[in-house]
Amino acid sequence: MTTPIAADDGTRILDAAAETRAKLTWVSIVVGLLGLQVLLGGFSAYCALSDTRDGVLPDYYRQGLDWDGKRAATAASAETGWVASLHVAGDTDIYGHRVVELTLTDAAGSPVEGASVSCELFAHTEASRLTTLDLAPVADRPGVYVATPEMRRHGLWTIAAGANRGRETFVGSWEHAVGREI
Repeated sequence: MTTPIAADDGTRILDAAAETRAKLTWVSIVVGLLGLQVLLGGFSAYCALSDTRDGVLPDYYRQGLDWDGKRAATAASAETGWVASLHVAGDTDIYGHRVVELTLTDAAGSPVEGASVSCELFAHTEASRLTTLDLAPVADRPGVYVATPEMRRHGLWTIAAGANRGRETFVGSWEHAVGREI
């Protein structure tokens, strides 16, 4: 190790080897911090682009354009006098399916039989994963229609159902908390 050389005014001057070490140390620190910034930016871009759980409904623009039609269908649905109640089972089977049960009654309180019932559902955490399915009537329970969609995710779900029987049409929509209390 060499000793620093003193200048004429009494200040210390580092020798060439010490000056080279100091330059390499500071250049390494600056390059290391810039490299870390590039790595963090790349990781952030990867996380943003690889997440498939976006919150955008498929074909939302068309749904916005059809808003007036949806409002008219809701008004026509209210004129039928049908009342719907939705029940979603709290537990899943081993495949992640839950029982979704829709009960339809008419204005007189009688069960609505012989309707074709379908629904669309999605978890708010995965709005792009829209599931459409048909509900089947339960043989020994008139006015009750059931399906078992895959509903693994806990949280808030939107379930929209539509029922048709002849010229009568019913539409309804529910937000339902599935799983643990939220």
